[in-house]
Amino acid sequence: MNFGQWIRSVRPLVVFILCLSVQSVQSAQSAQSVKSIKNIKSVKSSDTTAPLSSVQASAALGREAFLERDQGHCVLCHRIEGLAAPFQGNLGPDLTDVGARLSPAQIRYRIVDASRLNPESVMPPYFRTDGLNQVAESYVGQTILPAETIEHLVRYLSEQTGLSR
Repeated sequence: MNFGQWIRSVRPLVVFILCLSVQSVQSAQSAQSVKSIKNIKSVKSSDTTAPLSSVQASAALGREAFLERDQGHCVLCHRIEGLAAPFQGNLGPDLTDVGARLSPAQIRYRIVDASRLNPESVMPPYFRTDGLNQVAESYVGQTILPAETIEHLVRYLSEQTGLSR
């Protein structure tokens, strides 16, 4: 038996082993996903935060913060159907109807620090200053976004109900 014949004879076995490996990896990932889901907490009305600022919130400024790189840049991970943006992310949840699903206080709670709901969240804590890692000295004690910007985002996202505009 030459090398070519040998390769053809073991090919089904190699394919079978690869399929088993892929199934094992998918099973492990699925188990990890279940573990992650179990870590997600529910938000009670007593957990939600009051407005962080007395500023008159503006949906237009919230939209700007949603889109702009030097502000929230939420569009990097989230999408809103019908939003005129050249790229919208899919790492985070679709926010097209977030205003119909969550109250303004629940939206604020997630923006302030999503890890309070899901400790494995990759969303940055936009209004937390303690317990952070690898923060440049010049940023220690500062929030990512000011309170006013968070209130503008809450206003904008609260208006996203998924209904035709």
